[in-house]
Amino acid sequence: MTTDTAHGWTSLSAAVPGGGHLERGVPCQDRAAAWAAPRPCGIVLDGRGSARRSHDGAEAAITALRQRLLELETELAQCLDRDDPALARVAWKGVASQLYCTAAREQRRLSEASGLPAGEFEFTLSLTVSGRISTGWMCVGDSPIVVQRAGVLAMPFCQTGGSFANQTHFVQARPDGPLNLHGGIFSSTGLEAVLLMSDGTAAKFIDQTAQVPAEANRQLADLLATGDLNNGNLTSMLEAEHWSQTTRDDRSLAILVPLLQNTSMPMPPSDSEDTESACENDLALREEYFDFEILALFLLPLAIVLLAVVGWDSTSVECSSHCKLATLPATVRLPANSLDDDEEA
Repeated sequence: MTTDTAHGWTSLSAAVPGGGHLERGVPCQDRAAAWAAPRPCGIVLDGRGSARRSHDGAEAAITALRQRLLELETELAQCLDRDDPALARVAWKGVASQLYCTAAREQRRLSEASGLPAGEFEFTLSLTVSGRISTGWMCVGDSPIVVQRAGVLAMPFCQTGGSFANQTHFVQARPDGPLNLHGGIFSSTGLEAVLLMSDGTAAKFIDQTAQVPAEANRQLADLLATGDLNNGNLTSMLEAEHWSQTTRDDRSLAILVPLLQNTSMPMPPSDSEDTESACENDLALREEYFDFEILALFLLPLAIVLLAVVGWDSTSVECSSHCKLATLPATVRLPANSLDDDEEA
């Protein structure tokens, strides 16, 4: 578990083993990390349950991804700090594909070192990184991302099926397999919180039928912003016995919140057209969305070059109606010392 406060942002992450793994003596296969500098970033990885060493793959991937993000700072500045949507779209697709390759490369490295198949190190991956103008996101598998802006909760990518239908996808080192990589960018203006979670945590934080965020997401973000959420009570919440009534899976969570003094993401002037647009779209997260579903890993370098030249078939879209804000009944109990009274949050 980690906590970090810098550059006007605060972040927190934790991962705990589920009841099923505790009973069988299996290590926690979830990994989560969040940091505030040099850029606010959150990562959640969920190791493939049937893979003996997926926890090692997830651990190695976090370290490698953090280093790769530092190396990609020039590209990140192009897509997240400049008010040029066309350039941002192309630049982020290049970044996302390189991050995928970085994670897949760790599986191959561990495979070569251990003599085990690369599939023994597979994991899902969800990642966000924020800049002055935009926030980039990418997702492989069923670990949801929740965004709060102007008090409204939304998800940039709506899962359908996922692990509950045994249809989730994993980062894979195989050069001939589909990437199943989704991603895009959304505005950092007015951003109040970003939460990333594994499917185990999502069992209580996301309505699995309607695919909408529960109110508990907002409360956790508020507690982090006020300094009332820390490593201890976040971990206690994820370890609480009541989870066993819903899921016995591992649970992980990464939270990032810009503080009031944050000046790295200025609001637009009051007479800006963007301000009016943001108000008109309070119930939907506007994003630039792309899908690598059919690209094979070995085609990525060529695909990036070609797509940068001829352009992407990508449009600005809103989440469909079932991804809009939902005020769900209380579903998650936080420790009493995290709240004014001991009620469900």
